[in-house]
Amino acid sequence: MFQFIARIIGVLFIIFPVYLSTEIGEIYLNEGLGLPFNNAAFRVLSGIENDIPSLENTAVEDNNQPIYGIIDIKSFVFMVTLLIGFILVSYDLRQIQFIIRESIFRSPAKMNAQMVILANKLKNMSDQYYTSGASGIDSAIRTSEMPRVWPVLIENIQLKIPFDDIVEIMGNEAGIVRKQYDLHLKAVSTLANILPSLGIIGTVLGLIKLLFNLTEPTLIGPSMALALLTTLYGLFISVLIIKPIGVRLENVKNLQMDAFQVAAFWVGLLSTGKPSFYVEQKFIDKF
Repeated sequence: MFQFIARIIGVLFIIFPVYLSTEIGEIYLNEGLGLPFNNAAFRVLSGIENDIPSLENTAVEDNNQPIYGIIDIKSFVFMVTLLIGFILVSYDLRQIQFIIRESIFRSPAKMNAQMVILANKLKNMSDQYYTSGASGIDSAIRTSEMPRVWPVLIENIQLKIPFDDIVEIMGNEAGIVRKQYDLHLKAVSTLANILPSLGIIGTVLGLIKLLFNLTEPTLIGPSMALALLTTLYGLFISVLIIKPIGVRLENVKNLQMDAFQVAAFWVGLLSTGKPSFYVEQKFIDKF
C-alpha cells in the first residue's frame, strides 16, 4: 500500500516539473499559490539582492535572471522534483531506506575503527577462549563496540554449534549480505547514470520553448536557462552527490565483508586449536 502511494506521488513529481516549465504553470505557482518559483522572489526572501551592488533594480525585478549566472530557481526545482519522482517510481521504499541508512548514517571510518579494535583483541579473545571457553570471549566482546556479525558469532559458539557449521553459516550470510549490497550499488549506479538524461529532458523542453518564442526576446533568456542549467544540475547531482554515495556504500560493503572474513578465519583457528599469535600475524597490519 505504501509503495503504491509512493509511486503515485512519484508520478505527480514527474508531472510537476513539466507543468512548471509551461508559462501557465509558472504563473499559477507564482501568483495563484504565491510560491517563490522565480529568481526575483528568491532574492527578496534570501536577501541576496543586498549582497550584489552591481544589480540594478530593474535587473532584480527580472524574475528570470539567473542568480550569479548559474542559479536558476525554476531549473533547480525542475531537476530536483524530476529526480525525486524518478526515485519514487523506480525504486522500492526499502531500497531507498537501505541506501540512505548504509551510505549516509553508517560511517566507514567508525566501522574501520571497530575493525582495528577487533584486530587488536583477537589474540586476547583466543587466549580467553582456550582458558575460559565461550564465556571469556563473551565478556571481552561486550566491553567494546564490534562489527555486527560478531555478537551472532559468539552466540553460535555459546550454543556449541560445531565450528565447521559456524563457518558455513557465516559464509552463507556473507553471500546474502554481499548480494544485498551489490543490488543497491547497482541501483545507485543506475541513478547516477540516468541523471544527465533527466537534465536533458529540461534541455529539450527549454529548446522547444526557445523555438516557439524566437519573436519574444524577453522569453529567450529564460528558455535558454532551462535548456542549459537543467543539464548542468543533472551532472552536478550525479557527480558530486550520487556517485559519492555509491563510493561510500562500496566502502561499507567492503568493511562488512572484512568482518565476515576475520570471523571465519578466527573460528577456523579455534576449531584447530592453533596458537593465538596466528591471528596477530594475519590481521594486525590489515586495518
